[in-house]
Amino acid sequence: MQRYLKREHLAPVIVFLIVFGVYIYTLCPTVFWDDAGELIAACYTLGIPHPPGHPLYALLGRLFTLLPIGSPAYRVNLMSAFFGALTCVVLFQIVRELGRKEKLSAGQTDFSAAISALGAAFSLLMWEQSVVAETTTLHTFFMMLVTLMAFRIDAGESNDPQLTRRLLVLSFVYGLSFTNHVAGLFFAPSLALVLFARLRWVLVRPARLLAMCALFLLALCLYAYLPIRSAADPAIDWGNPENLRNFLWVVTAKQYSAKLVQIPTLVGLIYGLRNLTSVVTSNLTIIGVFLALAGTLFLWKKRRAAFLYTLLIIAVLFFTTLNSAFISAYLVPAILLAMVWVGFGIGMLSQYLSAKRSAILYSASAFLILLSAVTHYREANKRNYSYAADYGRKLLSSLPKDAVLITGSANPLFISWYLQICEGFRTDVKIITRNGMTRPGYLDQVRSQYPELEVPLEFQYEEGPAEISAKTSGAGEMPWFAAAFLKEFHQANVSRFPFFWEGSESNHFLIERFVPYKFVFQILPPGPTVEGNQFIFLDYNNVKQITKGDAAAGEVYGNHFFNYAVFYQWHNDILNSLRYYQEALLLNPRDTRALNNVGALLYEQNNAQEGFTSFHSAFRIDPNDPVSNHNVGQALLLRNEVSRAIPFFRRAIKFAPSNFEDHYSLGLCYASLANNKRASKSFQKALLLKPDSAEALSSLGVLYLRLHDLQQSEKYLSQAVESDPNNCENWYNLACLHMMNGKSSAAASALEKALALGPAKTASLVEKDKKMLPLFNSLQHKNNP
Repeated sequence: MQRYLKREHLAPVIVFLIVFGVYIYTLCPTVFWDDAGELIAACYTLGIPHPPGHPLYALLGRLFTLLPIGSPAYRVNLMSAFFGALTCVVLFQIVRELGRKEKLSAGQTDFSAAISALGAAFSLLMWEQSVVAETTTLHTFFMMLVTLMAFRIDAGESNDPQLTRRLLVLSFVYGLSFTNHVAGLFFAPSLALVLFARLRWVLVRPARLLAMCALFLLALCLYAYLPIRSAADPAIDWGNPENLRNFLWVVTAKQYSAKLVQIPTLVGLIYGLRNLTSVVTSNLTIIGVFLALAGTLFLWKKRRAAFLYTLLIIAVLFFTTLNSAFISAYLVPAILLAMVWVGFGIGMLSQYLSAKRSAILYSASAFLILLSAVTHYREANKRNYSYAADYGRKLLSSLPKDAVLITGSANPLFISWYLQICEGFRTDVKIITRNGMTRPGYLDQVRSQYPELEVPLEFQYEEGPAEISAKTSGAGEMPWFAAAFLKEFHQANVSRFPFFWEGSESNHFLIERFVPYKFVFQILPPGPTVEGNQFIFLDYNNVKQITKGDAAAGEVYGNHFFNYAVFYQWHNDILNSLRYYQEALLLNPRDTRALNNVGALLYEQNNAQEGFTSFHSAFRIDPNDPVSNHNVGQALLLRNEVSRAIPFFRRAIKFAPSNFEDHYSLGLCYASLANNKRASKSFQKALLLKPDSAEALSSLGVLYLRLHDLQQSEKYLSQAVESDPNNCENWYNLACLHMMNGKSSAAASALEKALALGPAKTASLVEKDKKMLPLFNSLQHKNNP
């Protein structure tokens, strides 16, 4: 028995040691980009990271920060490696038990399980997430553990004496997973499918179901960490969840809720499928894809519920990639489940093949691991990666003593947090995030953290939640009161502390005082006009040497050049703006913002062809970007290619439904195609967004004029004239209406007004509408006898 136990556990232990060893060797030694700095600082201080708060991650991360090795960042990175390796061990066990159920030999099951586990470990997505501080590997550990338990229940019988215990443990573990990441919700449909398919009504016995729910909720009680720790005012205290309102704001991730549910367009689906195919192929390699396909066939025949479980999860995860809240880490569980297919395929194929062909299969499988490791090593290896930490130090070092830095981007903020809180670097710099102004209790945190600053009372600028929401221009942007608040904040403190602004969002109260200052903009005190010789820029060639082709570093540094370009665009300096946009694109070729802005500037310079190319390049990078869709649609509308423009405007509306211009332009397209019903609907939607729009009122009035609905036409054309009485086309359209109504005197009066405002334009309109020619000639003769 003891010998069996040793043999039973030897293989998974070896898998763990191999994977953990590789992950430690390639581990990032310091802070990384994205959420890493914030998560590390939250673990280090037992704080509250971004919604939904990640309490389990913060607690476990705190334990790892106590290890006497490396920097605080290295220790939390080590947690990712540890749970990444554990994930692979659980994956090993899933494949092993699937094989044993099919009576495979111990050698066949262990080999196929090892290939599956190592293939997952060396897939690019899993490897990258396992060497930096992220919540992903703890999430995958829980999801693979839940999968293992679900498969065990599926393999058992409804009268299994251990069934109740297994269901209760599953409920608790699944609930606990939500205290790390709510993405466990993506597994819920598959869990329900497997459990109900196996147990049917046995599952819903009241006592058992009640106990399952109780244990699930018991695990969620770990969220009590949020108000308990928030009350201690840690340095990272996102959303200040000390009261019920703030607590619900954090745990429901209300900050991101607007992006969670989006119905994909056909182009979005095609783009998503192409992206998923690329991700799966690059992570599994071609050999892995073929083995996975074999595994799906065998799983369908042998364990249909398990097959549907994995397929449904992958489908759900695929649909998450189609909305704007998507991050690539969401696909890691999909890669792991695909590796279950790979492992099961290897095991089942070996059962049917001859010894000679099995040897070839085993060799190909081993080569799969080698190929994956070699292919992904360079990109996944973060052993000497310090770009993020170096960037943060350069940013903070560039600022004078006691500077106030108002940030708008995640990387400058989170990396600065890490350096200040965990390493004590440049703690004199006062960092304030303007995005935090939409978060409950944030200004109180600023007052507590920086008592030397004079922070205006927010009630002078804030309104109730409903009013704030209604006046917010877009998800994640500053509410309407922020610009005025920041002006007051700047004026109250700029005489004592130098002020700096990171980002490209304009503040119309302060923009004239902005001066480029290396990574940021200095906001000068009120005084003389700002001179160009005061500007200090990053040097592109120097930055290129610093980034050394690293894509993530190029994206972050490129953002600063993008900000320079926007600054010059504010000041109508097109040449310098184009220069910095082009340098931003050299550092980050996938910056759709820069491509769209370059396209707009090229159109202003009458370079329509290159402008359209720039717009379309942005669209190809992200077909779900509303700005790219809007710009391509407008470009096609200008070309009079209205049929091609329609899908772009419709997609733009889908992703940004409150944009007046898209509804109006779509109405113009439908009107050009004589699709009056849809044109009317689009114009009316545009007017709901902008009721006093003269152009929309006029277009809708002309549309009703075409339909001979003279009463409705008069209503809208009269409103158009009232809204913009200096537009000759509005008066001309009103003249046409009066002519159709037989009101010759009123028609003459309106046409005369149009001629007075724009004689050439009015003449060109008459040329297209011969019915107005006699009246036009009469007025011309009257005015020029």
